[in-house]
Amino acid sequence: MRFVGIASLSLLAGCPLVEVSAELEEVCITHNDVHIDGVTETSVSQHFTFADLSDVHDLLQLDADLQFTRAEVRPTSGVTDLAFVQSAHVAFDDTPVFACDGDCPTLDHAAALVAASPVNAVDFLAQDKLEVALDVTGQLPSTAWTVDVDACVKGHITYSLEP
Repeated sequence: MRFVGIASLSLLAGCPLVEVSAELEEVCITHNDVHIDGVTETSVSQHFTFADLSDVHDLLQLDADLQFTRAEVRPTSGVTDLAFVQSAHVAFDDTPVFACDGDCPTLDHAAALVAASPVNAVDFLAQDKLEVALDVTGQLPSTAWTVDVDACVKGHITYSLEP
């Protein structure tokens, strides 16, 4: 009986014992209360950091193919909506990822930005922290305001257990 079990395992060499594959509809990381000073200009740039990506690292231990899909910017104080936004851009480590130009949709008082082009999220999320630049143009408020920023990914993950 022991010989049969060993022989069966040797036949499985090169094939995974278990393989689980899943589509991720959407997973988002959030940075709360990004402060933006009031300005008299028509553009502002604010920098902040997603400082702790350790929770995402567990997901990346799997065979992951993740693409940035959208960002959502929601006002939390100082303004009630973002109807004044004409364009918005989000860059990670100086790489443009999300943008809207003159066509920024607003959803429930938030601005939704779509991925400028397919950008692989795995290399960005594998870092310990992610430097973010948020650039906004429009008839900006002269008083300070804050926003929450979500960066969302979707894709495919696979986990294989080899014998």
